Amino acid sequence: MGYAEIFIGHWTGIFAPKGTQDEFLEKISSAVGVALKPPTLRARGQRSHVAHARGLSQ
Repeated sequence: MGYAEIFIGHWTGIFAPKGTQDEFLEKISSAVGVALKPPTLRARGQRSHVAHARGLSQ
């Protein structure tokens, strides 16, 4: 029972209040990078068509 014409996309982010110190933002970004690094996690994401990305946006 597939619906080939339906695409459901979503994204998840981590947010911090305006004015959060850059040092803290870098620490969180680094921790997320470490958490997303294991090859088994990345392989599981690829099988589910999930793309992992990280970066800072202010």
